[in-house]
Amino acid sequence: MKNICDIQIEDCVHYRGFRYGGFGSNIYEDYIISLLAGEDISTIKKEFVFRVILYNGSDFGSALGLTLDRVYRPWLFPWLFAPYYISHNYYFDLYNAYDNPDIICHFSFDGVLASHINREFVFLERALENISEGYQPDAYGYVTVAKMILGSQVRYLVLDGNHRISALHALGYKTVRARVLGAWLARRSLMYIWPGVITNYFAIEDALKIFDRYFYENNIPFPERPFRNIIFDEPLDFEFTEDFV
Repeated sequence: MKNICDIQIEDCVHYRGFRYGGFGSNIYEDYIISLLAGEDISTIKKEFVFRVILYNGSDFGSALGLTLDRVYRPWLFPWLFAPYYISHNYYFDLYNAYDNPDIICHFSFDGVLASHINREFVFLERALENISEGYQPDAYGYVTVAKMILGSQVRYLVLDGNHRISALHALGYKTVRARVLGAWLARRSLMYIWPGVITNYFAIEDALKIFDRYFYENNIPFPERPFRNIIFDEPLDFEFTEDFV
């Protein structure tokens, strides 16, 4: 099948830069690994929620834990063609709490809904349950990734399938059969012709920091200061004490 091949899970990365394959500080993998280890479910979920509220992402630098010279919209990669590089609406990709489609990837100044946190629990536990019966991409869809190249190194930015890859790693898989999209400009050697650099939306030093962030050997620790509050549109799906929030 076209563009379908087996790739190493340890070469896969989330939008926020954390690697898959057991490098720690991975909010998805850590949750599923703890489930398989039989740890207390309330403790596992409490840790997940703490990590969710630690995530910032109002600009590209804060989303990746980088110090950049300029402020950029999250996930507007300098090597992609984008006609709106010239726009300075930096918060284009932000959502309000109620329409946020992905609370790990996207940021809302309003906070994060308890219902969206509960939704993540369901996604992760369902992925583990399904993958426990065998990876079935024809039934549940292929993991989709975008290939990035730095010299002889390769990374696969996960566009769809973060929960499934986490479950695969936790269950001992080393590879995943994925749909690989080859963005030919996603090579560090082509930095001078990246659209975001040519248009001067990105300072080239910032563009390189963003690209290189996806090739870090180890995952960086979680931030220490909470950035988001929880909006209790429904109860969280676990027991917690009042001092939790």
